[in-house]
Amino acid sequence: MKIIIVGMAYPYRGGLAAFNERLSQEYVKNGHDVEVFYFHAFCQMHGRIFII
Repeated sequence: MKIIIVGMAYPYRGGLAAFNERLSQEYVKNGHDVEVFYFHAFCQMHGRIFII
């Protein structure tokens, strides 16, 4: 299954960023295709994490 998580993520720190990071890792362990989108002042692509 393809899953998109929108919210705080690495490199940000804190509860939401940590939760979304762990959640995405668990989905990947279970065989899902996961992409994490989070907001940043610049538009660029960094690995599998899109910064928008």
